[in-house]
Amino acid sequence: MITAVIFDMDGVLIDSEEIYLGWVSDYAMRLGYSLPKEVLHKTVGLSSALISDYFEEVLGAGKGAAFWSGFMEESVSYEFDLKEALNPGVKEILRNLQEKKIKIGLASASSHREINNMLEANELRLYFDVILSGTDFVKSKPDPEIYLTAIEKVNSVPEECVIIEDSTYGIAAGKAAGATVIGIEERRFGFDQQEADYLVKDMNAAWAVIEELCVKD
Repeated sequence: MITAVIFDMDGVLIDSEEIYLGWVSDYAMRLGYSLPKEVLHKTVGLSSALISDYFEEVLGAGKGAAFWSGFMEESVSYEFDLKEALNPGVKEILRNLQEKKIKIGLASASSHREINNMLEANELRLYFDVILSGTDFVKSKPDPEIYLTAIEKVNSVPEECVIIEDSTYGIAAGKAAGATVIGIEERRFGFDQQEADYLVKDMNAAWAVIEELCVKD
């Protein structure tokens, strides 16, 4: 029995990760740093705090944290079209889930500001029963804390929950939470998606899997 579906945001609801990485790369170049794609790709799916720690390792103690803090402060003014970034099939799958009375959650490493901007721009807030930001948690994906909390808040249990993710860290978090994980296929960032229970190309295919799981129940 499927009683809840919980979505990641970046890379799942919106195609934003490549844009964010471009911003970081441009900012780094202005500061005199050269960050290869392979280095930047390892930040995808991490919380802001873990990205700061990661750049401490890459750029050196003190430098990495200052770099990330400066980027975060400046990026508040950056903008891109959140409507254009919405992945195909998102509104359809949300409507389908709502019609089936399946609870819907959003659990993203992004900040509340970024989550709220996306929801408002695409008029999606009304679909979600719970919305969680990784900034509210001590532990970040791949730790399952955010997903376990989301599952509890929608009054579900892991065995009855589907999590839709894309990143290595997110898929690992979903599996560690004990849920069924659908991975949205992504080949640009070197993700290891083998741990996902299902790997699909888009939201339409994700909905087909959920329908199949509901029939099995």
